[in-house]
Amino acid sequence: MFAATATPLLLHLAFGVPSLAQASQVSILVAVSLVFVAGYALGHVAGHAPLRQGLRMTIAAISTFLLLILIQTYFA
Repeated sequence: MFAATATPLLLHLAFGVPSLAQASQVSILVAVSLVFVAGYALGHVAGHAPLRQGLRMTIAAISTFLLLILIQTYFA
C-alpha cells in the first residue's frame, strides 16, 4: 500500500511532474480507494454487504484523517 500511495510523490521528487499539489491529491485519492477496496473485499469474505463495508471503512478513514488534522491544528 505504501508503494502505491508514495508513487505520485516520488514521481514529483524525481521528475517534477506532477506538481506537488497534484501529487498529494492523487496520493490521497489512491489511499482512499485502497481503503474502499479493502473494506469491499473484507465485506465480501465475511458474507456481509461488501459495498456497505467499503463505504463504512472509507468514511472511517476520512473521519480519522480529518480528526488528526484538527488535533494537529489546535493542539500542536
